Amino acid sequence: MGDRWNLLVVRQLLMAPARYREPLDGLPGVATNLLADRLRDLETAGVVERLAEEGNAIVYALTPWGAELREPIESLVRWSTPLMARGGGDRFRAEWLVVGVRALLVSRAAARRSSTVGIAVDGQLLQVRARRSGTEVSLHDGRDLDAVVRG
Repeated sequence: MGDRWNLLVVRQLLMAPARYREPLDGLPGVATNLLADRLRDLETAGVVERLAEEGNAIVYALTPWGAELREPIESLVRWSTPLMARGGGDRFRAEWLVVGVRALLVSRAAARRSSTVGIAVDGQLLQVRARRSGTEVSLHDGRDLDAVVRG
């Protein structure tokens, strides 16, 4: 997991299984051959698997063992929160908040009633769904939102 880009590839796949182009687009600066090498290495290590989708498209997904990386990655997100306030011209994509916001909310008390709040950043919309069973964070699925926070 210590190789450059591996944790970021896993972070992308924690959001959802993806075709090759999606992590490539979601990781500005990664070369296509480097991403291919990382996916292959992670597959060999048993962290990532290739799944056939309808129409013979390949989708990359975390294996059950790879999905166990959610907890340590979310711990790193919580640990690094003070660094996020610094800014400084780093690249940012709103979809990266899917893992980050969940990490920050995971230990919060369960909601008394179900509600869904949108987070709008740079033209992208995420949703935070609070339920009694816990909090889910994902890209907006088109359903109605109770409120939207813009930033």
